[in-house]
Amino acid sequence: MSHFPWHAPPALFENIIKLDQYKNLKEEWDNCTDRDKDKVLRSVDQFKALDSHPLKILFDKESELGRSLNQWTDRLNLRVGQYNALLDVYGQYGEVGLTKLFDKWTSLTSNKPEVFEKTFKSILSHMPSFNSMIDSERFDESMETIFAHDDNKLSWWNALIENHNQYEDLFKLSSIFNSAMGVIEGKMNLTIPAINDIKFKKDLPTTLSRMIKVLENCPIKDRQAQLDYLCELPDIPEDYDYQFLVPQMFEEGISDKEKNFNSTLKVLKTVSNPSSLEGELKSDKHVICIFYEKLAKRKQRLPLNTYSELYSATTCLDS
Repeated sequence: MSHFPWHAPPALFENIIKLDQYKNLKEEWDNCTDRDKDKVLRSVDQFKALDSHPLKILFDKESELGRSLNQWTDRLNLRVGQYNALLDVYGQYGEVGLTKLFDKWTSLTSNKPEVFEKTFKSILSHMPSFNSMIDSERFDESMETIFAHDDNKLSWWNALIENHNQYEDLFKLSSIFNSAMGVIEGKMNLTIPAINDIKFKKDLPTTLSRMIKVLENCPIKDRQAQLDYLCELPDIPEDYDYQFLVPQMFEEGISDKEKNFNSTLKVLKTVSNPSSLEGELKSDKHVICIFYEKLAKRKQRLPLNTYSELYSATTCLDS
């Protein structure tokens, strides 16, 4: 059942209940206590469907607010949950509040439309009320900070919030993101690459926390290569005893017993001469997984990029 806001003034709902579509509820509404009025509204079928939602009734589609509502419904793919959040704005601020909110959305989409639309879809659309978009300076500061990031950082933001996909205070999420980017780019002096998605499907705080831990555990000489790998990792364990993590270490269907086969000693003996591993690397993904797991525990080895380039080269040969 979709959330129905109950912070709006009772007068708003008194007006709604007088509409012809809700006459059958008037007697029940008048007789129930304030505590139960919420339950009455939650039971109304019209509040569960977009076309019959009170906002559609309150604002004629030909009116200015009606046209704006239809425009944003199409652009942001608004559904019943978002209509309820808009109704809460109307209850608190009236038509002036909705107009101000729509004007703000227009301003935000005129800056970096893709960023706002993705932030809305993944985070803001889950808000029980849109009131804070109107009366919160922290919301404005958060959006300004997000928009100020370069395209590479924005690609990380978009990927992280797509996986987050739930409501959480935007100021908090933005602060966590800014702090993580500051550590990666400022403290570690790494170049943040552009990405398309992040395969580790967790919320934003968990993902960034574990990513930072991976980079901190990684030798300085390998950190840039490790950063380039982070978005490709299907899992980022909370605890592990490796110096680095690469996607090949997460090959499915490999048991701990297989990783202890004596045959892997042959692979380890050739670590000092990576070029001799070409046949091994092309032959079996299991061997590659075992190789990287063993390698990630060794302090004496070549830079991670050396093995990455070798793996890429042999993969091309194999294809």
